[in-house]
Amino acid sequence: MLAMKPTPARFNSPSIDFGQQNAFTPTGLYQWLPYVPIALGWALTTTIAAGITRALNRQQ
Repeated sequence: MLAMKPTPARFNSPSIDFGQQNAFTPTGLYQWLPYVPIALGWALTTTIAAGITRALNRQQ
């Protein structure tokens, strides 16, 4: 088997830091805030799927 060597990246890290990472990265509670609508969407989708399943089972 032929082993392939990974090619090194040309630019591993920026040489200038403008502070954008620290300015735009959410911290604390704000980093978890986007997960709330995702969880609510999953709960809503599960509820709708259960309701459709129940409605279809009653028709038989």
